[in-house]
Amino acid sequence: MNNLGAALEYRKRGFSPFPVGPDKKPRLSWAEYQSRQIGEDEIRRLWGKWPEAMIGIPTGERYGTLVIDCDTPEGYEAVQELLPDSLITPVARTPRGWHLWFRYPVGSSITIGSGLMPGVDYRGTGGYVISPPSENGNGGAYRWAEGLALG
Repeated sequence: MNNLGAALEYRKRGFSPFPVGPDKKPRLSWAEYQSRQIGEDEIRRLWGKWPEAMIGIPTGERYGTLVIDCDTPEGYEAVQELLPDSLITPVARTPRGWHLWFRYPVGSSITIGSGLMPGVDYRGTGGYVISPPSENGNGGAYRWAEGLALG
């Protein structure tokens, strides 16, 4: 599936995908997508303008998502040690590590931050993550881990 098709699928799931450049910076002001869902025609127009754009997905309470971003194997292992063995959550492989997707705790005030532990950041309200099937300018891919795709 190409990025346009994936962006449309994310929209169907209730997210508000927006185009991101290979430098991981949004191609446009994305603040409005933190509070409103993007329209299908908007997605088609934006990916028509930037067909190779990566897919940014806002995180936080509005979209019910909290993402733990592990950029090192050590960080990933440290997070795994805190999770029960029976937990199954969506996991995306990134060019540098892993994105673990969780339901945002309703009523909390989790925003964005780094250094949760070495090699581990988090994205809540006010943040976003790059989502599969995006590829950065260096050929690095974002892919869902086998059997752990969103939904």
